[in-house]
Amino acid sequence: MIQQLRHRTCGIVLYVLTALLSSYSVAYGQTINKIAELKPIQQETRTPIKENREFFIQTPFAKPLIIDDADLQAIKEATVLRVELVYTAFRSEESFDQIALNTKRLNAFQSKLPELFSNPVIEWRLIEQTCCNSPESCDELFHGFIVTARPTFTAEKTEEEVKYIEDLLAPLRALKEPEIAIVESDTLAVAEPIASPGKVMLSVGKDSPTPTPVEPTVADDRGFAGAYFPTGYVGLISRLQLYIGKPSKTDPPETYSVRLTIDPKGGVQNIELRLEEGRGKSATGLQKELAKMGWKPARVDGKRVTDQVEFTLVIDSETVGIMLDGESLITTPKKKKSMTDIPLRDSTILKVIDRHTEWNDMAIVGDLTGSMTPYTVQILLWYKLSLLANESRTKNFTFFNDGDNTDGRKKIGEVGGIYTKIAEDYEDIEELALKCMRAGNGGDTPENNIEALLSAIKDCPECGDFVMVADNYANPRDMKLASQVTKPARIIVCGGGDAINPNYLQLARITGGSVHTLKEDLTDLTDKAEGSRFMFQGMEYEIRGGEIKPLTRM
Repeated sequence: MIQQLRHRTCGIVLYVLTALLSSYSVAYGQTINKIAELKPIQQETRTPIKENREFFIQTPFAKPLIIDDADLQAIKEATVLRVELVYTAFRSEESFDQIALNTKRLNAFQSKLPELFSNPVIEWRLIEQTCCNSPESCDELFHGFIVTARPTFTAEKTEEEVKYIEDLLAPLRALKEPEIAIVESDTLAVAEPIASPGKVMLSVGKDSPTPTPVEPTVADDRGFAGAYFPTGYVGLISRLQLYIGKPSKTDPPETYSVRLTIDPKGGVQNIELRLEEGRGKSATGLQKELAKMGWKPARVDGKRVTDQVEFTLVIDSETVGIMLDGESLITTPKKKKSMTDIPLRDSTILKVIDRHTEWNDMAIVGDLTGSMTPYTVQILLWYKLSLLANESRTKNFTFFNDGDNTDGRKKIGEVGGIYTKIAEDYEDIEELALKCMRAGNGGDTPENNIEALLSAIKDCPECGDFVMVADNYANPRDMKLASQVTKPARIIVCGGGDAINPNYLQLARITGGSVHTLKEDLTDLTDKAEGSRFMFQGMEYEIRGGEIKPLTRM
């Protein structure tokens, strides 16, 4: 479909931004010796972030590892994305052997957390700090391991993600034109997609500034970091441009002074809206939309607190502008022939389905846990585009979240949190997806992928291709049910870079299916014999004892 629609001229434009390849090396599922010999990333300092996604295990300068056991259990229960061994570049003696010391630290670390070394998806890095030139100054810097994990998803965080999707895809709901242009940006060199959970950006109007996720407010010397809108003030006025009523062309422009009280959960607790100029025709819409917005709350030393933000809005018949600390930003309205831009952090799902035109009457089986938000956007975007293009390749949707918010022991095959609907109407499918997200995130790392796949087969036995959108970092908790799957599983693996979770390779092999990434397809797994080796995404795998085992990166 992307190829078919690439040259049409009105409607929606999709930009896919990719990250530049780095000059340093990383490892996935490597041996200790390979990790110790990685080319280090040099930076002035690397300090752990005080939030729930980074754990740190400190070591003395130039000494073997001494592990504090306090965080070990939390690390074992977390979804680990990356491990960094941090040290300093300074050498007291020319003969000092950094690789030997790194190897000792890695061996000590492995004795406590061996599971991190056997997981092929976890990324390993060496970080070499360069800002010290004596044992005394180096001793003041952090030395040890920084373990980066996924943040724990709360109900509040899930609601932020839901609202984000609603706002991002709002232009799609009203879009009726069958002509769509899909264009890939060449402003960045094409390289590997960003591996971390995604950044999706929306701009409203042909000449509007583009809202992008912004960095957290920098804390002051008192440890206070103020509240901020997730996509900055550009995102705020772009949203107002879409949803508020504006003065007519014969009305004077309106100026409003705004003061918002943001509570510790990021909700708008109170709105002070004062009309400075104009007739106030936008006041009701402003009050309503400002009250619905979700902010990133202020923090004092990492603890959420209440904060106030103030700014001035200027609204006329066509534009919404903001004045803040002497800075002015303005949106422009969407013209008849202008585009709505939806840049995505990668295009895995769109690219895979587009290149497999032989897939028809599809049943989409999607993991909709919080970490999968960028891919949930792609599922919904694909479906809307296919409807506008009068294509009917999708027959059924099954979304799953691993048991809603189930606590305690989960029984394989009866976990639940599965939501199914026949593909007839875009609004119904979007509503189903958001309902599944709001119902919960399962409460732990493994997911009930195969239970959801079996449910889809039962609900739509007449479907042709069963396409699973899977989280590369999450293991299916129910692999022992794979033998019950009677249809080939077409597995689109999302996230995690080049290293593919062997469970999805195994599922494809058992079901006679295939595995797909942004750039590659693996379709002949069932033909591979015991003992054979194969390459996929730059990694080598071997079939041993009927299971697919990752080997070292080639």
